[in-house]
Amino acid sequence: MTGAEARVDVIVPVHNAQRPVARAVRSALLGAGDEVRVLVVCHRVPCAAIAEALGALSSDARVELIECSDSTRGPAAPMNAGLEASTAAFVFRLDSDDELEAGALQSMLVIQQRDDADVVIPMIVTDANGPLMSPRLRRGRTSGLDPVADRLAYRTHTFALLSRGRFGRLRLTPGLATGEDVEYSTAVWFSRARISADVGGPAYLLHAGAGDRVTETRRAVRDDLECVRLLLDSETFRVAGRRAQRAIATKLMRNHVISTLHNRLSSDQWALDDRRELAEVIAEIMVSAPGASRPLSIVERRLLATLSDPMSPIERAIEVASRPRRLHELYLTLDPFGLLASDAPIRMTASAKYLTRAVNARQESAPPRR
Repeated sequence: MTGAEARVDVIVPVHNAQRPVARAVRSALLGAGDEVRVLVVCHRVPCAAIAEALGALSSDARVELIECSDSTRGPAAPMNAGLEASTAAFVFRLDSDDELEAGALQSMLVIQQRDDADVVIPMIVTDANGPLMSPRLRRGRTSGLDPVADRLAYRTHTFALLSRGRFGRLRLTPGLATGEDVEYSTAVWFSRARISADVGGPAYLLHAGAGDRVTETRRAVRDDLECVRLLLDSETFRVAGRRAQRAIATKLMRNHVISTLHNRLSSDQWALDDRRELAEVIAEIMVSAPGASRPLSIVERRLLATLSDPMSPIERAIEVASRPRRLHELYLTLDPFGLLASDAPIRMTASAKYLTRAVNARQESAPPRR
């Protein structure tokens, strides 16, 4: 089968023959018929080794192995190689540690046809924490999604059915250890494309995987935040408009800046250079999108104020991040104008409750996982 015959090219980057790549590929093909082709991109690992790991699947006409000898460790190179090789109307990224619930691609294709959508977002379910509450959609909204009102910026994962005709020229940012999909996903969400979400359908199963999974490796603060600086300096951000820039910047402070602290809750993990790097990035975000801190909760603003001063004791920020939170610190904002913003804590929490109920209802009616 050729890619021209398939409606979807599923791109599976694999960096290690010990990955459960056969499980990922099998899940993409299950019940798909000729609508799906799987492009397995062998990144710095011999195709023969991956073929052996795939077993009988390697001889399936719908499976194609692609060699990628790029020397970088980051995940952008193999995904970009898959995008270059794709010829189908839609592409979908599936990491080799993960899998799709039965019928996931077919469900997304039905929604794509119903809504004439350029993008269809599946729900993500994790091993440890259940449904990943991202994006925080408005209650009842599954089509015609608005990137700000439906908080699409919070969905950095590029696991989605994407129109190659609309986004075929987009590529992940090469050379980054992490955050290679930050600008890519931002460009998709804020493109004015027709975006739908498959809230009630089969999910993308995000598994913890091996300890060397790229997204789980601890890095230097500079490496963690390089994707933020590149996004702020990109054409994608510059043309987004003030409303979109504010929403993107608020997300960057929550999911990148403050998360940098949560990932390093020991003072011996912080050098002065790390503190300076973090403070510089905070300042760049503030300049790029004035007012972006308004929707942050009281505790988030306190953390941001402490992290903005590289000479303040890091123990102070760690104490704020670690202690039990009072309700008003979690749900209220210091700025009254931020209290009812679409990404204010109260509205984000209400959205999470809606999504939890929707996903739980799906799981109650779904067949047992394989």
